[in-house]
Amino acid sequence: MHDTWYDWSKTIKKTKLDLINQGSGIVKIAIYLDELTEYYKHRGIKNDGSTRSQFVQAKYIMGFKKISIDKYVKLHLKNNPTENKVDLEKQLKNALKGYQKGVKCSCGNDIWVIGSAFVGNGCFTCITGESMPIDDFEIDSAINKQDNRIGQRHINDIKPDEIHGFFDDDGYEINSELIKKPTLCLTCVHEDDPNEEPLCNMTRFDQQGEQEFKCFSYKKIDF
Repeated sequence: MHDTWYDWSKTIKKTKLDLINQGSGIVKIAIYLDELTEYYKHRGIKNDGSTRSQFVQAKYIMGFKKISIDKYVKLHLKNNPTENKVDLEKQLKNALKGYQKGVKCSCGNDIWVIGSAFVGNGCFTCITGESMPIDDFEIDSAINKQDNRIGQRHINDIKPDEIHGFFDDDGYEINSELIKKPTLCLTCVHEDDPNEEPLCNMTRFDQQGEQEFKCFSYKKIDF
């Protein structure tokens, strides 16, 4: 922590300049002490650099309105009846697939799926020029992925001697106990095999949110 506001401001200005020189985008988000305090109180967590970062991410996400691809397509075509439904669905699904694979905006931030479907991969700020979404639509499964990260530690915020377990492509810690087990796994010979469990969990994690679960290591139990 800095001793004075002047020292803090000086560090912030240098950090912003370094990020800009590296090609990163800067998004300003106003934080109020009462809402930050309530955030910590509600979750029972302490105030530190990592949790403040989580709060900012959570506040950014809350600016979006969740919507499914089907509902967005209907809404968009209602306002733009001359556009092709099949092409629109394909563009949205391709942008969502890119997001789920970890594709980033050129500034380093997560892409905005709906905006990226029309103008190419970019975050909300780079596409619109606005710092934060205010009742703008975003595909529900993309927001759900971001929601699931809240409360997770990033590898950069963990001491080297405390790093263990698994992390996603963006560096966030994965809690294997929270990974849902598909019903297909219950009839597999690898079920409850401790040697196979790490690989099984990674397969399940990679397909979270998918309509159909597929596992090429699956072997049915011979009852």
